[in-house]
Amino acid sequence: MTLNDYVDWKVDEEIVVASTSFNHFEAEQMTIKAISGKTITVSSPFQNTHVSLIETYGNDTLVMQAEVGLLTRNIKVMGDSDSATSKYGSHLMLTGQSSNGFEAQVAYTEFTQCGQPQILGRYCIHFHMAGDIPTSFARGNAVHDSHARVITIHGVHYLTVENNVGYRVHGHNFFV
Repeated sequence: MTLNDYVDWKVDEEIVVASTSFNHFEAEQMTIKAISGKTITVSSPFQNTHVSLIETYGNDTLVMQAEVGLLTRNIKVMGDSDSATSKYGSHLMLTGQSSNGFEAQVAYTEFTQCGQPQILGRYCIHFHMAGDIPTSFARGNAVHDSHARVITIHGVHYLTVENNVGYRVHGHNFFV
């Protein structure tokens, strides 16, 4: 069994299907309504075409398909009910000195209504001036419907950032 054969998504979780055109507004958020094997039924018909093709040119294979990201997580960090209008949401700043044993591991967390764009440095997930942090990571997080960048890395080296999803987020999603 490969990683692609195992998906632990559940009914009523939210997914996003990326655009496969040049128009990023064709990405679509859906709710999972049923799962049968590798087939997922969603809450409503897609409004846009999402291509999934495999083409072969000689010895080369080109896989063209939309990315699908799970937005729902069990651990949630979010701004309060006023965040959508005030654009003043939650933020997570991870800062310290690697020489003092700083380590941060942010994994499989859902961030919504986060970021404070009117204040410099207040991003949804922000690793700030920590130096070399090879045992730290941001892994498998979902940031959506938010006011500032998904992940900002400032003055940090050897940080692992992988398998994170950003959707409907203002600004550069991943900022180094």
